[in-house]
Amino acid sequence: MGRVLATDAKAKRTPVGSDHATDYSPRLEGQPANEVAGYWEVTMATLQSATSIDIAASPDAVWDLLVQPARYTELMEPSDEMVDLGDGVVKEGYVYTVQGGIPPFKGTSTWTVTTVDPKSLQVHDGNDGKVEIHTDWRITPTESGSHLSHTAELTPQWYLAPVMAVMWPLMMRKRTQAAMEKTMANFKRIAEAEDS
Repeated sequence: MGRVLATDAKAKRTPVGSDHATDYSPRLEGQPANEVAGYWEVTMATLQSATSIDIAASPDAVWDLLVQPARYTELMEPSDEMVDLGDGVVKEGYVYTVQGGIPPFKGTSTWTVTTVDPKSLQVHDGNDGKVEIHTDWRITPTESGSHLSHTAELTPQWYLAPVMAVMWPLMMRKRTQAAMEKTMANFKRIAEAEDS
């Protein structure tokens, strides 16, 4: 089962695992899932979420989608429009700009690809001026095709931390969950159609 951690923003990132069931309850690292973190810990937190899905398509087919930024708007639910594709080749240091986001946090965000392990892993770091976002995409071969895992860490700017502490449990976790699940469904649908 996936999980979300509310951890100190300066703390080391905690890997998140999932099997397409997602628990978005904010909590401190090491706390049981049913113990919600206090207000201060949540407001100073990086919010993590994770999901994954099995895809009946080869790892190559899934990877081919991940390295085509021009297709991000049809794949990634929060992406409304690609503003700048950079040089169009996904590699470490590649920068692109996207219009979109999860309401009410919509705007233009600039992303940098920080890690590329071909056909296995991509890490993207984004910032829209309000929230820093760290995402990773992992592809694992399976007997029936591929397993795609996706994690996201959101770190609000200090002035938004109290707002996020209230909005995350009330609406943002549900909206984030819905966007991530739609994104994964898009990858599955498109990769399976194009790999058949």
